[in-house]
This record gives sequence, C-alpha cells and structure tokens, in this order.
Amino acid sequence: MSPSLARLFGQNSTRNVDLRRLMLQCHHGAQTIYAVCVGAGDAFINRYWPVLRMAVARKRLHLLVADEHPLEALRSGKTQQAEQSGEQEAAKNLARGYEELMSDVKGKGDVIYVNRTDPKERHWYGHVRADIVFVLVPDDQHIKVAKDWLRRSTLIIIEKPYNRLLREAEQFQRDLGLMMNHIGGDVPATWVCAFDHYLAKIGRYAFAKEKDSLFSRIGALERVEFAILEKGPVEAWRGRSLEAGMIYDLFSHVLAMLSLELDLSTFHEDAVTEIKVAHHKDCPCGFQADTFAHLDFALKNYDGREIKVVGDVGKGVGDRDDKFLTLVGEFGLIQCDLNPRGSGKILIEERDHRTRQPIPGTRQPIYDVGRGHEEFLETLLAGRYVEEPTGGMTGDTAIEILRIMNSIRETIPDSMYTYDVGDPKNDIAESATPLPIARSD
Repeated sequence: MSPSLARLFGQNSTRNVDLRRLMLQCHHGAQTIYAVCVGAGDAFINRYWPVLRMAVARKRLHLLVADEHPLEALRSGKTQQAEQSGEQEAAKNLARGYEELMSDVKGKGDVIYVNRTDPKERHWYGHVRADIVFVLVPDDQHIKVAKDWLRRSTLIIIEKPYNRLLREAEQFQRDLGLMMNHIGGDVPATWVCAFDHYLAKIGRYAFAKEKDSLFSRIGALERVEFAILEKGPVEAWRGRSLEAGMIYDLFSHVLAMLSLELDLSTFHEDAVTEIKVAHHKDCPCGFQADTFAHLDFALKNYDGREIKVVGDVGKGVGDRDDKFLTLVGEFGLIQCDLNPRGSGKILIEERDHRTRQPIPGTRQPIYDVGRGHEEFLETLLAGRYVEEPTGGMTGDTAIEILRIMNSIRETIPDSMYTYDVGDPKNDIAESATPLPIARSD
C-alpha cells in the first residue's frame, strides 16, 4: 500500500471516532444509514443508483437524491441528449434508471428527491444531516458542494477530479485542517475522501501486492505504460462533464493509479520528455478541449528512484477500446486489463534475468479487475472502508493530481491538430500538437 493510501484514515485522529462508529453501523446493520447523493446525472444513474437502490430495498439505507432540476425534466433532458447523440443503448439505460428512481420517489418510502432550485425544498435540504454524502456534480462545483456538508455529515466522497480550480481545492484542505480545532458537542467530525473508480478497479492489487511480494517476482519497478483509449467520440450528452478535456477526464484516472507506486509530488517540467494533444473532428457543439493526449514523463517512486511513464488517453481513437496499466520491472511485469470487455484480470509475467525474455508458463492471472463503483459501494456499505478504502485517496493526493493536470492544461493552445474519429493511435500521436511543458535538451 502506498504511503498516501495508508494514511487515508489516521488511526489516532480524534476525527476517526465518528467514522468508525459509522462503519460499525454499516457492518452490523443495526441502524439505517442516511445517505445523500448530490447530483443525479448519468454518473449517479449508471454507477450509484443500482447498488444504492438494493441497499434501500434491504432497509439498510435512507437515500436523498438532489439536483438542480425537477426530476422529470432531468430524465427527459438526459435521455434526449443520449438519443440525439446516437447512443440508443445509453438512452435506454438512462430512461430505465430514471423511471425506477421516479417510481421509488413517488412511493414515498426511503428514497427522496430534492430540486435544489426550489426555495421550499432548498430550505429544509439545508438543515439535513447525513452519514454519507456523495458529490456527483460537475467538477467545477465539487468543493462548493462539499463545503455545504461539512459539520453536518460524517463522510463526504468526492468523485474525481477533486475540483477544477486548484486554489479552491487547496483552500478547502486548509479549511479541513482548521475544522479539527473545533470538534465537540453534537457537531459531527467530517471526513472527506477523494474517489477514483479506476483506482477501485485495481483495488485487489492495491491491498494485496505487499502481502503477495509481487515485486520480488518482477524486480524493481523501471517503467509504467498505460492507455485509456475509447473508440467512441466525445458524447454530446456528456459534454458538460467532459468540457475540461481528456487530460482532466481520463488522465486523472492514470494519476490515481500511479499514486500506488509513484510520488505524484515529484512531477515537474524537467521530468517531461513529451506531451502532445489533439482534437477529433465533429465534436459536439461548443466542445473545444483536447480529446487525445500522448504523455511521456517521469516520476520518482517512494524510495526516490526515477520511473519512466508513457501512454495515451483519448476518445474517438482506433477501432476498439484499449485500456491497460502495465508495471514493468527488472525481470517481469504486472499488467492490469482495464477493458470492460477484456479478460477482467491482473496478470503477472516473469522474465529471464539475463535475456529479459518471457519465461514460458509464468504468465498467469493473480487478481480480478473490479467494476469500480460496485466494489467501492459494497465495501463502504459493509463497513470495511476504513480498513480497505477501495478507490480512496487523501486530499493531498487528489490535489497533486489536480496540480499536475493544471500545469499541463495551462499550456494547451486554443488550436491543435485535428484527427478523424477512428484514426489509429500512433498516427494521431505522431501528428499531435506538442506542448511547451517539455524539458529542453
């Protein structure tokens, strides 16, 4: 486990008491948990609602869902956007999810919906206390929403990235530190945890790699290779959440996974060999950010050794999705197959110490790749999240991710190389626009 993950929930912190009490309540099921989801868009419907709905049905959870639109208008708008984008399957799944939510809300049971723009609903919503709050709004509102739930919730989960503006996130972290000096009475001590679902996908690796002595089998880490490439273009119905570009949306996942082995605070311009960006043609109206990035840089591991990192992220690339993370050691490798339709495995392969050729029979699966949100929510609702914070990161790690992304994004020009949807990765990378962040030799 990385030093960052190991200190996510401090063992001796006075703020730990309320959180551990919550985990005991989740574990024993003796008391119903009160959860709030702020944001009821596609992320909520597709990733949170199925698991949370089952918990509600088992009488384990009271659920309040809040957004800035009437629920019927939200359902109609989201499904129409998906249909207009040609994403018929996505539209079908969204429609089914929203219909379930509307039905459960109308049943006046343990699911409540709040339109935060309605003055009457907003008034009582502002006085609600919760055990768990999931922040699922667009990233330029993450910190604003989280601030609103400090001191009236026990655990706040913020989906990646932590925020869009770095200075807001840094000030938020300072505010959290000050809050520790004002704990007492009936004011709950609030823990804030950043979450990344790709990090959750490789949770089995994160929690077992040291116990299983994996690096004794592949040697010291020398290089990391990655790809999060999707053949489909930027979806019009997701334009609001993707508008900051693929470095924000997809590369943030890579950095979260890298934090298990590498110290993100060691990123600097002198360690960048090359970063190039491109934009695919026929993007949804108003979308001008990067849709592809090739990255070649170095980070130091937690022992101070420099490790090469190379890979690509993007949409509208190639004729199939290509998603993986490979840790290359002195005499072996560990490869995480992150494709939803892939093997679903994390593999290890040992190599000859002298020739570095694969040793026959040593390529084998060691762990399953998880589904991400499903394992995270199940671990949380089972009361195991303090011991196994699946997909969890400290605020400091989340801010380092934001700092890296901001330092890159600030150098992206308004105009960049454009490619046709479906162009091969290597062709795009060769012609992509280089950024001035790279070191000069």
